[in-house]
Amino acid sequence: MTGFSMIPYAAALVVAAASIASSPRTAGVGAGEESHIGKQLAVMARVLEKRLESELHDEIVTASMIQRGIEGYYVAGIGALFFVDAKFAVVAPETPKPPDKPQPDDLWARTEREIEGVAPRDPFAGSILSQSRIVPSHPVWPLFDPKKVERLKAVLFDSLAQYGKRLELVADSERVIVVVSGRDFPPAHVMTPWGGPEEKSRSVLIISVWKKDLGGDARELGQRALVEAYRY
Repeated sequence: MTGFSMIPYAAALVVAAASIASSPRTAGVGAGEESHIGKQLAVMARVLEKRLESELHDEIVTASMIQRGIEGYYVAGIGALFFVDAKFAVVAPETPKPPDKPQPDDLWARTEREIEGVAPRDPFAGSILSQSRIVPSHPVWPLFDPKKVERLKAVLFDSLAQYGKRLELVADSERVIVVVSGRDFPPAHVMTPWGGPEEKSRSVLIISVWKKDLGGDARELGQRALVEAYRY
C-alpha cells in the first residue's frame, strides 16, 4: 500500500538532520524514560542489522570503527524512526525520455536561427571536438534489482512483526518508521571534453507501521503498512 503522511515523513527528515548534528536520540521524553527507550532503540537497531546482514550480506552498511550502522531515534507523538543505509538502489530508475526529433539544418533553418538570435549549431556535434556531448554514465553500484528490494522489505516486515512490540515506550497511537537510503548510479549527464561534475541520484524507501499493528503476521503487516518511495 502506498501513501505516506507528511507529518511522519517531515519528522524523519528532521531527525535525520539532527543525527548529523549529534542531537539526542530521544525527543519529548522524561529523563527517567530516556535511558530505557534509548536501550530499546539500540537493541532494535542491532536486531535489524543482524537480520539484514544475514539475508543481504554486505549490502547493508553496518556499525564499525569507521562508520555508523542502523540508528534509531524516538520523537514523542510520532514514534520510533530507524535509518538504514543500503548499498544498492531501493527505487526503480526513471524511464528516460525519448530524444527530441532532430530539427532541419538547411539554409532556411540556419537563416531563421540567425534572425532569432539563436546560436548556430555545433559543427562538430558528435565528435571529440564538440563543445558539449552527452556521455552515458557508468553504474557505480549494481543496477536496480526489484527482487533484492522485495527481500529487504520482507526482512524488515518480519523483524518488525516479531520484535516491534518490544518497543514498549512507543504508544499504540504512534508509528515505527524505517527509512532506507539507497545508493544509485548517476544518470546520463552532460560533459565537456575537459570533463565536468558528475551528477548522482539517491533513492529513499520509507516504511511506516502503527505500533498497534505489530506482533502479527509479517505478510499482513506488509499489507497494512504505508510504503513510499522517493528519488532525489
